[in-house]
Amino acid sequence: MRIGRPRTLLGLVLVALALVTLPLLIAIGNAALKLGQLAAESEAVAGESATTSVENQRVQSLLTNLERNARQYLVLREEELLALYDSDQAALKESVRVLLSMPQDPAVVAQLQQLEKSAEDMRAVLARNAPSEQALEIVVNGFRAMNDAARNISQGMRMARNMQLNALQDSTREAQQALMWQSAALIPGTIVLILFFLVLVGRPLRQVDRAIRELGSGDFSHSIAVTGPRDIATLGRQLEWLRHRLKESTEEKNKFLRHMSH
Repeated sequence: MRIGRPRTLLGLVLVALALVTLPLLIAIGNAALKLGQLAAESEAVAGESATTSVENQRVQSLLTNLERNARQYLVLREEELLALYDSDQAALKESVRVLLSMPQDPAVVAQLQQLEKSAEDMRAVLARNAPSEQALEIVVNGFRAMNDAARNISQGMRMARNMQLNALQDSTREAQQALMWQSAALIPGTIVLILFFLVLVGRPLRQVDRAIRELGSGDFSHSIAVTGPRDIATLGRQLEWLRHRLKESTEEKNKFLRHMSH
């Protein structure tokens, strides 16, 4: 479908403003959207890092409590110590659930699940009422492996967060470069559009100005034709009508003067 030209000078100016400002608005909107995405990703990574750090410290603290309660139970055989173990084990399970709820490497997920299972296995060892020396050896070796696993989990999560931060930095640099190239392409394009519309708007105005100066100087020999929006073209036709009228009046005046001189 063919789009008609603006019918008025005001319409042409408004179209020019729209076409000049539209790329700027698109660029600003794109920049705001990209910056919003980067800000959301930064907040997510920061939140995950903080949660990971807190929960990893909590896991290590709970493992220390679990080992202490297990050792004391093997010596004292008090049910209260089993209750404390069960409470800390439930807290450990909750921390593992929180860590598993966040994006994790498959190896870290497997280690977290194994850590939770190992704590349950230690509880089963305590419930069997095996000889203290044998049970103590199992508990010591088991918690040594669990603490090593907790350190590996913490290190793996730290490496994963660092990778996320590096990826976020790369995305930020790419966004900056994209915005720079967009600005570099937008500025000359905007200048070209401005010059184009200056010519488009200025040409009919210059035609009107030239016609008025010719009429003011008494030069009625050139026909007046103004191209452009409808209102400017209408003004050109009115000036052409005025040129005819002034030309006729001038010719009649000259005839009168010639007649009077005879």
